[in-house]
Amino acid sequence: MVELLKRKKQRLSNKRPTSDKASRYPPSYHFSALTYKQAPEALSISPQSVVVSVPTQPNPTQFNTITGDIFNLDGSLHKSCIQLVEEYHKHYTITHLEWNKKGDTIASIDETGHLALWHIKSSVSDWQLAYKVNMKQPLAAFLWLNSDRSYNIDSNQKYTRQPLNGPRNPFGQLGFITISVHGEITVHYQRNGPIFSTFSTPMPNIGRREISRADAGCFGMSLAGLDDWERISHAAITLHDDGIIYLATHNASIQPKSVSIHTIKIKFPVRTEKGAIECKPLTSLKIQGQDLLKDNNVTQMIFKKGVSTVELVLGLGAGKEFNGFVASWQLKNIQQSIPSDFGMITNDRTALVYQSGIKILGRFVSCLKSTSTGQIIVGLSDGSIHMQLATEPGIIKSDNKEDMIDSIDASYWAVVESHKTSDGCVDPIIDVVLSPNETHLIYMFSSVKMGVARITNDDISDDYVKKLTQKLQLCLLNDIDFIDLISELVRTSKQDGFKDKADDIIQDVLTTYEIQCGSPELPDWSLAKLEKAYGLAMATYQRLPEKKIQSANLSRALQLPVILECFISSCSSDYKDIMDTLEKENIDDENIKLEFDADSLWSLISLSNWTRDYVRWILREWNVLFNSIRPKNSQFTDISELTVHGVLLLHKDSNVTLSKILKMLHYFIQYTSTNNFQLHHFTETQGLLQRYTSTLLNDEIITIKDTIDFLNALNELKQNTAEVKNRWSILLTSNIKSYDLTEIKNISKNYKDRCAKPSIYLEKEEMYVYDVIRKRRISDNVQTNHCARCKQPVISFRTLKDMNDPCSSAQWYQSLGRRCVCGGLFY
Repeated sequence: MVELLKRKKQRLSNKRPTSDKASRYPPSYHFSALTYKQAPEALSISPQSVVVSVPTQPNPTQFNTITGDIFNLDGSLHKSCIQLVEEYHKHYTITHLEWNKKGDTIASIDETGHLALWHIKSSVSDWQLAYKVNMKQPLAAFLWLNSDRSYNIDSNQKYTRQPLNGPRNPFGQLGFITISVHGEITVHYQRNGPIFSTFSTPMPNIGRREISRADAGCFGMSLAGLDDWERISHAAITLHDDGIIYLATHNASIQPKSVSIHTIKIKFPVRTEKGAIECKPLTSLKIQGQDLLKDNNVTQMIFKKGVSTVELVLGLGAGKEFNGFVASWQLKNIQQSIPSDFGMITNDRTALVYQSGIKILGRFVSCLKSTSTGQIIVGLSDGSIHMQLATEPGIIKSDNKEDMIDSIDASYWAVVESHKTSDGCVDPIIDVVLSPNETHLIYMFSSVKMGVARITNDDISDDYVKKLTQKLQLCLLNDIDFIDLISELVRTSKQDGFKDKADDIIQDVLTTYEIQCGSPELPDWSLAKLEKAYGLAMATYQRLPEKKIQSANLSRALQLPVILECFISSCSSDYKDIMDTLEKENIDDENIKLEFDADSLWSLISLSNWTRDYVRWILREWNVLFNSIRPKNSQFTDISELTVHGVLLLHKDSNVTLSKILKMLHYFIQYTSTNNFQLHHFTETQGLLQRYTSTLLNDEIITIKDTIDFLNALNELKQNTAEVKNRWSILLTSNIKSYDLTEIKNISKNYKDRCAKPSIYLEKEEMYVYDVIRKRRISDNVQTNHCARCKQPVISFRTLKDMNDPCSSAQWYQSLGRRCVCGGLFY
C-alpha cells in the first residue's frame, strides 16, 4: 500500500481543512447506512487516467481532479478543486460519478437528482458544463450507452474491431440511461451539441407513486406520513455481451428480502416513431429463504464483468459483530418436469443459481468491484482490500505466496492491510477504482485518505511480457491512456536480467501498431495515428533515466510534420506550386516566390524561431560527433550518435524532410523582406524578425542554402544493412555504424566550415524550452502547464489574452486548449 498524495503534501493539498469525523463513527453507523441505501461513488477514473475524488459526508464537500504519475509517485502529482461542479450541486452529496468510454465527458449526479455532464477544456483544471437536468428524485443506477467500436484480440491472436454492442444513439456521440429510486427508467441522448432529448417508462410492478407531489422531500419520501415501501435502495446495471441491459434491484424496506432482475431493451426514435423502452421482469432471488444467508442484509451489489453468463455478486452483513458475506449467483435457464395424468409437464424458467460464497468474521463488506476479466475486489470495514487471484497467468496476480498476508479465502489475496486512523479508530474502505488497464487500485478510506496499490504479478515471466505487450497495443488502437502500464515497464527494467526488456517491448508494440495501421482494417495512416505511437515512446522514455536523449529526439521529431503543415497552410500560393517548389533540391532560382497569408505571419515568426533553434541543435550534435575532440577509446558519443542518426535521417525517404521546412522558411523570409513587412502594434516582434533574418542569411554563421545542401548530401547515404524494425526505431536506437563511416566523415569534412562555424556558437549555447502547441520559446518567468503523459510544457491558456493573439488565426493554433501533440491531457 502506498498513500496517494503523501509526497508533496503541502503543494498538492487544498487549503480547505479536511475532517476525520467519519472514521470516528462506530461500525454500526457505516453498516446501517449501507443497508439503507447503496454507498455513493467517491472515486472515478477516466480512460485517460484522470482521477476524480468526492469525499463523502460529513467531510467537507470537494470535487477534486488528480493527474500526473499517479501509479508510481516518483514524479509530480497535480490536484485541483473544480469549484464549478461544487457550485452546481450546491454541496449536496454526489451519488454517481461515471466517465464515458472516451474519457472526455463525466456525469455527476447528486442526492437531489440533479444530473450534469462535464467536458474537459484546456486542462484537467478547466471544465465546462455540457448538459444538465433535474430528475427531481435520486437515482439508483446510471449507464453510458457507448457509441464506439473497440479493438480486441481474437482467438487467433489477431487485432480485430468488435461490433457495436447494445443500443447506440444514432443522433450524436453521447447517450445514457438512468433509473430513479422510484423505478423511472429514462434514456437521455444527444441530438445536436448541448441539445438533448429524453424518453422514459416506469419499471413494472414497482408500486410507483407520483413523485411531483408538493408533500415529498428530496428523497421522494412523504412528508404527510405515507409509507415509502417502493423505494429502490440498491441497484446494479450492466450491458452484457448479448446486447441486453440487465438491472438488479433491491428494496431494503421490503420483507422478506429479495433481489429482482429485469432486462431492458431500448429503441431510439426513427422518423415519426417515438422512442421506446422495454423493461421485463426476469427472475428474483429470495435472500432470507436460503439458510446460509439467514438474517443477512445487502450492503453491496454488482454484476461480474468479463463472463459469458450473467453473474450477480452480493455483499452482505448481519449480526452484532457485523459478519460479512460475499456470494455470487449465475443466471441460468432451468427446466422443470412435473408428472401428471396427462404425462410430463415441462416448464422452462430463468433463475439465479448459487455459485459460491465466502463468510468474513467480524467485518462487513463496505465496497465491491469487479475487474474486466471477472476478479472480485472486496473492500472491508476494517480498511483492508482483498482480491481474487487470476485463474490464468498474465499481468494480474495469479499466485499466492506463503509470506503474503492472510486473506478472506484461499482464492483471494490481501492487496491492502487493515487501516486505522491516528486515534485508533477503524477506517473503512468507501470506494475503489481500477486503473485504465487494471494494473493498480486507487482507493479511499472514510477518513478521506487515499492510496494506490499494484495488483500485478511480482515475478516477470514470458506470459506477463506477452500480456503487457498486448495491452499496450490495444491502448494505441483504442485511445486508452497507458501511464499505468508504463509504471510496469519501469518496474520491469529494474528487475535483474530485464534491463533492456522495456525497450524490446516498446519496439514490438510500435512494429505491430505500424503493421496494424497499414492493414485494410486501418488504411488511413494519419499524423494522429503517428502521434499515439510517439506519445507511447515519449512517455516511456521520460520515465527511464537512461533514455532521456530518446525522449528529446522524439519530442522534436514529432513536430517536424506539424511545422511543415503550418508553413504550407499559411501559404496563399497554389498548392501545386508549393509542392513543386519543395521538390527542387536548391533555392537558387530567383523566379520562385511564395506568398503568405498576412494574418498568419505572426505565427510563422514563432515557427521560424523553432526551426532556427532546431537546426542549430542538429548541427551542434553533428559537430560534436565528427568534428570535435573525443575521449580516447570512444569512437562516438552516445547522445550525439543517437541524435544525428535519429533526427537527420528519420524523414529522408518520406514527404516530410527538414530540408523542405528550411525551404519554406527561406521563402517566408524572402516574402517578408520583399514586401517590406511591418507588424503594427508589435514593434518588438518586427525587430526580432529583422535580427533573425540577418542571423540566418549571414554567410559568416550559418546560411539556409548551405544547410539544405548539407541535408541533400546526407540523402545519398545508404545503409549497409536493413536493421530498421519500424519507422520509430531510427529515433530509439543508434545505427550509424550500419552506414559507411568513411562516406559520413567525407560529408562532414566538406561542410565543416559552412555548417559548423563558429564551433563555439554551436557547442556552448543551450537549446530553449519550447511550447509544443504554440511552437514558441518558454521564458523562465512564464507560467506553464504540463502534459500528464509526456511531461512536455505548454504556456498556460488564458482566454482573453490568447484571443487577442494574432497567432490564434493560424490553423495549427486551433489545437491549443485541447491536447498535447502526443495525445495527452494538460494539467
